[in-house]
Amino acid sequence: MRASDLAVHDPVTGQPALVTRPAYGDYLHTATGGAIAQLEARGWRVRLVSERAARLRCEGSGVRLVTTGGRCHDLDRAVLAVGGNAYADPYRLSGTADYLPDPYPLAKRLAAIPRGCRVGILGTGLAAVDVAVALDALGHDGPVSMFCRSGLLPTVRGPHTAYDLAHLTVPSIERAAGDGPLSLTALKRLVEAELHAAGSSLDRLRHTLHCQPPLAHLSAQLDAFRAGGDIGPQILQKAVPTVGQDLWYLLAPDAKRWVVDNLHRTVMALCCPMPLRNATRLARLLSTGQLTVRPGTTAIRPAPRRGFTIDTGAGPVRVDLLVNTVTPARRRVPLAARRLLDNATTTGTLSRHPLGGIHLDRHTSQALTTHGRPRSSLYVLGELTSGAFYFISGMPVLVKRSADIAHCLTRHTTPPPHPFPLPQAGRVPVPKSRTTAHGNTQRHAPARDAA
Repeated sequence: MRASDLAVHDPVTGQPALVTRPAYGDYLHTATGGAIAQLEARGWRVRLVSERAARLRCEGSGVRLVTTGGRCHDLDRAVLAVGGNAYADPYRLSGTADYLPDPYPLAKRLAAIPRGCRVGILGTGLAAVDVAVALDALGHDGPVSMFCRSGLLPTVRGPHTAYDLAHLTVPSIERAAGDGPLSLTALKRLVEAELHAAGSSLDRLRHTLHCQPPLAHLSAQLDAFRAGGDIGPQILQKAVPTVGQDLWYLLAPDAKRWVVDNLHRTVMALCCPMPLRNATRLARLLSTGQLTVRPGTTAIRPAPRRGFTIDTGAGPVRVDLLVNTVTPARRRVPLAARRLLDNATTTGTLSRHPLGGIHLDRHTSQALTTHGRPRSSLYVLGELTSGAFYFISGMPVLVKRSADIAHCLTRHTTPPPHPFPLPQAGRVPVPKSRTTAHGNTQRHAPARDAA
């Protein structure tokens, strides 16, 4: 950020500053190019293969990968890190006119929307907030409605606070689980102890998420931010990347299903907060009446000529265009990876997790065999870890898991229980082109819509 002349801290809140998606995409592009250049300087040979993987099989101490073009790649180690279906389609509207199944990249997808038309947004999470704020920035002056079941908006990201977790730690969670899975009762005790140590409580958290009109809810959140009192929400937000995956892995299967079915929206609203700037803008849009949050959505029907009719708790609502931001509680195997996963599970290379994704080892992220043994040659990161883990796509979680995998690959040992420093990427010029495995030249383009 400093190298790109971007502010490291928000001048209003003093919190670590958030960057735009294009800026983050440029960072990923530069950092990846720099990493490739540094690897090659150390004698590694890097190839970018522009083909889809079709089959994957562990053979001996390595992995054989076959592409859709029939080419074989024999690997000593492999990391399975496929991209995913970011958004669900609960009302089966894909392919319908006036429906955007994915809002990103925002500037490109939303720029063509007529300024005065009635826009509906499916969902009220962070992506829905992004869409509402982006429409406002683009000068949209028509009515905007958010449609969902609960009507719950994300909490507001609180002021940065220095706090070391004392009870929600990996050793404490392991002790609470004992020789069996972790129960909801034991989890509740750990959360209560942590909140109490921080001067908060579960009752305060419940009050934070108390169902009330969206503007009143958001105003109360903004007032709490300015007062800077209760740090309970920040405590749980800090626990997500540090212990969230270990906690979920050890949680009892019936408890996992109960959380997904009953608490998913609440957990996401609490643990994935929106920045102050977006919250302030959203409050203004709600106060002027241009933005409305409409809970109780039950059905959506395409209208005869254009647009949609949405059935809500307060009656039907008409919109001219609908933008989807719904993230599924139960994630499915990404469509583009299904052939690969079907083949790998049929041959016994991978074992499917009942809650989605595949089985893997908690400490190393190595894929598990059908007998529950880690495969030292095959690692899993990101979308396919759903089920084994709950929070899978947040950047702090991906950073930690990536570091753990890199540690295993380079040192051939289990990663340490606490985060260790990561190497800092320097400003290395990005190569203009690179030769792929089969001799073609591939151009690099900035990942503009990187999450």
